[in-house]
Amino acid sequence: MAIDSGQFKNLVSGQVVSEVTYAVDEYLMLLFTYSPYLKLDPHSKDALFAGLRQRIEDDFGSRLQLSYISAFYIAQKC
Repeated sequence: MAIDSGQFKNLVSGQVVSEVTYAVDEYLMLLFTYSPYLKLDPHSKDALFAGLRQRIEDDFGSRLQLSYISAFYIAQKC
């Protein structure tokens, strides 16, 4: 840990929780930016996204609510 190195002091840590609601198109557009989905061949990607769209529309009313947690650490250099 940085504080144990003797190079930093006054460590402060915390987290921020964010809740976001995505429409089905917004969520699928977000997935298009993630590396594992970018690497898929076009046929597999189209099939996956069609299945996801159907599932989100049928099971979640075309909207997904997701939570994100961002952690942070701030320390002063000695």
